[in-house]
Amino acid sequence: MGDAKLLAALGAWLGWHALPHILLVASLTGLVGGFAWLLWSKQNHRSTFPFGHFLAIAGIIELLWPQTPQNFLLSNLA
Repeated sequence: MGDAKLLAALGAWLGWHALPHILLVASLTGLVGGFAWLLWSKQNHRSTFPFGHFLAIAGIIELLWPQTPQNFLLSNLA
C-alpha cells in the first residue's frame, strides 16, 4: 500500500484540492510509461508495474507548476 501512503503524503503537503490533478497527471504519465515499459522489457500485459514513480513525478509537477494541467486541459476544450 505504498502508493496510497504516497498519495496521502502528497495530499497532506499540497492540499486535498491538488489530488485530482496529481491523479490525472500520474495516470497519463503512467499510461505512456507503461506502454514504453511493455515494449522495452518484452513483458506481457499481466506483469506488475510500479505506479509510485509516476505519483512522485505528478507531485513534483503539481508543486512546481500548480495550474499547468488545468490550463492545458481547459485551453484545449475551447
